[in-house]
Amino acid sequence: MKSSSYTIPDTPFLQKAASHATLPGGRHPNDIRTLARTADGTVWLGTADGLFTLRNHEFIRVDDAATGCSDIKCLSVDADDNLWAGTGLTLARRSPDDVWTLLLADTWGDGAVTAITRFSDTLLVATSGSGLHTVEDGKLSPVPDLYPAGKRVFGLAHTADHVLILGESGVMTVSKNLDSVVSHHIEPHQIRDVYFDGPLTYYATSGGLYKQEPGSTPRFVNTPILDTHAVTRTHLGI
Repeated sequence: MKSSSYTIPDTPFLQKAASHATLPGGRHPNDIRTLARTADGTVWLGTADGLFTLRNHEFIRVDDAATGCSDIKCLSVDADDNLWAGTGLTLARRSPDDVWTLLLADTWGDGAVTAITRFSDTLLVATSGSGLHTVEDGKLSPVPDLYPAGKRVFGLAHTADHVLILGESGVMTVSKNLDSVVSHHIEPHQIRDVYFDGPLTYYATSGGLYKQEPGSTPRFVNTPILDTHAVTRTHLGI
């Protein structure tokens, strides 16, 4: 069956001013892996050498004691404005009133925490060594058979009804109670990012940009760049 596609015209954008900044200190702080923004307007930058904040054009390094490890792998902000930080060895949470809590102090046996999503009373994480887990009472509880064995998970997200698992083998949509797979799409490609644009869902993949409408399968979007790593919306468009 021939796949359908959307065409996005390759038209020039208006020239915008840009600035360059270098994060202070460390061996490689400019290896930025992940970004997040909390409700107070603070931008958080997770790097290979620590967690930084950006406010009023100033970078401030967060003390490693807050996250328990300087090797930041992923950041996530939940509906209550808690900031979650996954690292090479720990899982930490920052409350809106700036109180840090270390939920997992040593994930060495399971690998780095590479993705986080929280919905209702469930905290779901992915680890580099042992796949998907829920976190309960400071312990990892495995969630088997939700993603192909041996395939890395790069990201987690959720909608009102489902959880999305993004990784080396496409995107898996599963039920909110984590007991059944609803669909498995874009299997040939790695899924690096997802963006919800009202009723539409966009996926950044190793094979290009995909767009999904409600009740349909994702469709390839013809863009000038195929190997995409992130997707979002500005006032100019996707």
